[in-house]
Amino acid sequence: MYSIKRWSLNSPLEEKITQKEYVELKNAKETLSSGLAMEEKYEILISNYLDFEKECLNQMTDYMMRSDFIYERSFQTRLTLNTRFVNLLTSARLYVDQIRQHVGACAEDSEFAKTEIKTLMASMYDSIFEYRFMEAIRNFVQHRGLAIHKISYNGKWTSINEPDSELEYRILISAMKSKLSGDSAFKKGVYNDMPDEVNISEATRVYIAALNQIHSRARELTNQNLTIARSMISDVIDKYKPAKEEDNFGIEAIHFTNGTETLEVLERLPLMLEWDDMRLALYKKNKNISNLRKWVVTSSLNH
Repeated sequence: MYSIKRWSLNSPLEEKITQKEYVELKNAKETLSSGLAMEEKYEILISNYLDFEKECLNQMTDYMMRSDFIYERSFQTRLTLNTRFVNLLTSARLYVDQIRQHVGACAEDSEFAKTEIKTLMASMYDSIFEYRFMEAIRNFVQHRGLAIHKISYNGKWTSINEPDSELEYRILISAMKSKLSGDSAFKKGVYNDMPDEVNISEATRVYIAALNQIHSRARELTNQNLTIARSMISDVIDKYKPAKEEDNFGIEAIHFTNGTETLEVLERLPLMLEWDDMRLALYKKNKNISNLRKWVVTSSLNH
């Protein structure tokens, strides 16, 4: 036995629905839940990327103002940047490991969608060195050691003998090939492709941009089904909500036992969309960044 129940102080209502209608609502909720999980994992990834970039800028600004070479400060800088980078790699692992599962749960053709994402990931891996490097260094960090081996700073004037010239500071964060030599925890094929020094910031940007392309494709594969699922729940809410919004204490679909004198609730499905609004907010918040490699932040006073 199945029903829709409206919790309301002045106009409570309960109406029977079919098993098919109940299952459709349950599937719609599960679809939206997977869609939200997909966006949450991506948001965690981007948030950790932003933390890493901000820390790089913070360290560079601190160096610009103090320019000291005390060993303790150098050690603390490397430790802080490694912390941010490990957090980024961990969130990338979380995203990469689970994105196919979430896409499959949201898409109409689950197997096709999962295969599409798997194929795109393989293509990124084969064609982009930075993608391979970040995957390999993530495994190395997980099983062996830290990734950032060298940090260097430099400052140079943007022009010579010009009144508006500026002294521009940069930070270079590197992984050294020599530090990974002979270590079985670092993939040999990637090691062979490495230059002597890999710019961690550049590799990170290229990798994040590639994951963004994967996420964009995941959205394309799931958008239609997510829209249908949301509309299904929205239609039920609109149909059963009371005339006055302040009189609405919730709407739910209920599965009861069948054929007994006293009905027992087997399952309740609260029907609301506020939580799915968060999925849509994350969708809007995290835009296309496929060209991230060429984006820079500057505090230059020249415009």
